[in-house]
Amino acid sequence: MHPVSDRPRYSEEAEDELLAQAMSADLGTRFTLAGIEFLPRSVQLVLVTDPDEAVRGSMYAMRTLDPAAVRLAEQRESRPTLRQSVARQLHASLALKRTVPLHELFEDAVRVALDDAGLSGEERERALMEWRSALPQETGETLGEMLDRLR
Repeated sequence: MHPVSDRPRYSEEAEDELLAQAMSADLGTRFTLAGIEFLPRSVQLVLVTDPDEAVRGSMYAMRTLDPAAVRLAEQRESRPTLRQSVARQLHASLALKRTVPLHELFEDAVRVALDDAGLSGEERERALMEWRSALPQETGETLGEMLDRLR
């Protein structure tokens, strides 16, 4: 996970400039901006609702999305392929993460999902072992299927 202290701090002027770029009519500007890690929350919130799916997809590819941006994307994204990208986010809801094949999840997202699922310590360890063994196989089993099987 990326601690909050690792995130750059932006001056008010810099954040205003980034917001202006996020609202730019120029698709290239918005797309390029969407590829930058650790954007301020206000900028992320604009970009995850961008009318262009390439911009939104670029945002969802980041592993550093703010929880508020993930929640907004989860509520608003309707394209199935992009919705799956949102589901892989660390702060995606457990309900959405359950739809993701195990081999597509990073360990930090799995750990958060296991916390959200309320697994005991023993269940968590078993689930992490199952996840690790599923990685090279790409069986297609989803997080939800694994959780249902382990319970």
